[in-house]
Amino acid sequence: MFQEIYDRLGAGSAKHEYCAREFYNAFSDFKTTKDPRFLADIDRMIDECPYECIVGNGYAAVLPIFAERLAGRDVYAGASSSRRS
Repeated sequence: MFQEIYDRLGAGSAKHEYCAREFYNAFSDFKTTKDPRFLADIDRMIDECPYECIVGNGYAAVLPIFAERLAGRDVYAGASSSRRS
């Protein structure tokens, strides 16, 4: 559905479940251990994402990190709380 919109606009690509499991595991590991290495993994996955839109289940925990990481860009991440809470 989202890809059809991007195709019509000639603007980018959408992906279902991009790194969803990896985001979930890294966030869970961070919450369990407080090891900043897991936040760095999340930041890296966000930075390396080649898509303009990702959709799927399991992103709620990392949406605040997306919002923080993409602040100032012309995007909507749908979250406002801090990743460190």
